[in-house]
Amino acid sequence: KVCSKVERILQDSKKQVEEFDLLMDDFKNQKDQIKFLLENRIDAKRWSCARLCEFLRCNDLGHCVEPFERNRVSGKAFLDIVSETVLKDNFKITDDLAVRRLLTLRQELASSNLVEPSPKITALADSLTRVFEDMKCQVDKMKSYLRQF
Repeated sequence: KVCSKVERILQDSKKQVEEFDLLMDDFKNQKDQIKFLLENRIDAKRWSCARLCEFLRCNDLGHCVEPFERNRVSGKAFLDIVSETVLKDNFKITDDLAVRRLLTLRQELASSNLVEPSPKITALADSLTRVFEDMKCQVDKMKSYLRQF
């Protein structure tokens, strides 16, 4: 009877170790995705007008969005045609600081030096949390089984 109980505990422990190994593999796979998702290069040429305006708002230039929306300026147009003259004469942006900031952002976008986290990073963080919780559960089960000795 004692041998069968020990054998059952060992089998259960082996199963839990295998499950733990699978969780560790999941964790390693997700860890490998993090660097890629965090270094998501911005490709403003593919942006719609709405995405460009969202970017401008996120960079504290929401007060300049209206002429971009009115003229339906896409990311490609922003990179190709926006200049100090266009901003001041055509878009009627009179704030010199805003013009300089817009031109700086345009230059940074054109050089592809800007990165922004992928929207998928939140889902990855959530899945990592679940993996950690599952790992903790497996460890707790193993501890419980080992206490039986």
